[in-house]
Amino acid sequence: MNRRPFLLFELLLSLTLLMLCLAPLLKTHLAIHKEEYLTLKKLRQERLCAAAFYHLKQQLYEQRQFSWAELCKAGFSSSIDGIEFEIDEVDHSQRKSQSSRALVLQVHFKESGIKRFLFLEHL
Repeated sequence: MNRRPFLLFELLLSLTLLMLCLAPLLKTHLAIHKEEYLTLKKLRQERLCAAAFYHLKQQLYEQRQFSWAELCKAGFSSSIDGIEFEIDEVDHSQRKSQSSRALVLQVHFKESGIKRFLFLEHL
């Protein structure tokens, strides 16, 4: 009967030593896992923004959802496939040789903070 408290103490001591030895080993693996998760999250956001950017260009060229008058205003915001975007800057340029207009838009995707430039030519 006197041996039981001593065995509990030995067990507690061994578990404490085990955790002290394993903690530094697990710390590096957890840090690597966290960095991989953040990288995958960033790549996912970039992929979603690229898909929304593609749909935006497609809808602009087909003139389905947005008009040129709306796009000429800086601060225009909308969403495509649940991804919100805003047009930050608009640069108008008139071609001398032709009667076409060109727009350079800076599209800012709000959630991820990604900014892309879009060059559009309107006849």
